[in-house]
Amino acid sequence: MAIQFARVQRVSRSTGGNACCKGAYNSRTKIKDEKTNIVYNFTSRKDNVYHEVLLPEYVHQKFKNISELMNTIERTERKCNSQLLKEYVLALPDEENISLELKKEMVYEFIRENNWIENGLGVQVDIHKPHDGEKNWHAHLLVTIRRFLDTGLCFESKKARDLEPQVRGGRTNTYVKSNEEVNLGKLWSQIQNRIFEKYGLENRVDSIGINPQEHIGPVRMRSVMNGAVVRNEERRIVEIEHLNNGAAVLDKVIRHMSVFSSSDLKQAVKCIPDKETRERLVEEALAGKSVINLFDSEGRKTNLYTTTGIRAEEEKIMRLAGYVLLEKNVVLLGGSKAAGRVNQLIADEKTSNSRFSDEQEKALSELL
Repeated sequence: MAIQFARVQRVSRSTGGNACCKGAYNSRTKIKDEKTNIVYNFTSRKDNVYHEVLLPEYVHQKFKNISELMNTIERTERKCNSQLLKEYVLALPDEENISLELKKEMVYEFIRENNWIENGLGVQVDIHKPHDGEKNWHAHLLVTIRRFLDTGLCFESKKARDLEPQVRGGRTNTYVKSNEEVNLGKLWSQIQNRIFEKYGLENRVDSIGINPQEHIGPVRMRSVMNGAVVRNEERRIVEIEHLNNGAAVLDKVIRHMSVFSSSDLKQAVKCIPDKETRERLVEEALAGKSVINLFDSEGRKTNLYTTTGIRAEEEKIMRLAGYVLLEKNVVLLGGSKAAGRVNQLIADEKTSNSRFSDEQEKALSELL
């Protein structure tokens, strides 16, 4: 069944995005991020039936290699919150009379309609077939957000903002879709129907899914592209991209527990497909300067750990508990003497803790 499902999203560092990871995932290949030495390996997935990189004629052919392309993007974007790529996901018709060649023609027509190549951008194209028992044929398009320089050897210093859709609105927390997002499904529907008519096929895009961004029913979604499954997969990819060093793994674990084991670290990286990468990240996390190995009552090392930050917080709690135990809670003192004691305790805390905030000062004043 042909539907007009089409979605666009940005691959951004602010949400844990990485060009090398995204390029490797879509192409089902292996790419090493030359900045971090992390290897993203998705070769175990066998559903990619077509892969190509489209470039303007003047661009060097080395960028046909997605490792070269994605590492160049990572080197070019220098901010921690940089947008790296735009990704388009297109649901492809699953009817038996629609061959892979026709599916490719639809995708290429979508690319031509958007004039990306003519405007100096590059596009990575990947088509994924359904798994057994499913029907969700779909295409992924990764589009560069910078033009290539006239030399064809690197990207321009400025992003191609003139090609970006305009979003107008006041200062509000309400998300406003751009014209591109609103019209994306309509454009994809028109392209599919044009191809059907061109070859004299009776197939037509199902008009029930009028808004590709909304829920269109559980039965229909099982037969095309289940949005919840797609979103969960995207969250998993974001998590993989975020867990790119030992510190990130450690941060993920200590958000939920103050004492942890190596098994907890292994559990935290289980979403990463490459075994060597998982093992390296666990080793990096345990080798961190902030990690403290805990001992049992007889002085023997255990397989349990904490961090210096957690230990400092625990010591602070112990100090406050000591005030109460020894009846040093200044409320018992009363009057100006109590105020002086509060000020002294807060001053001591500020001296011993450089991260002591205004909010913490207020909370401690009320506690004491």
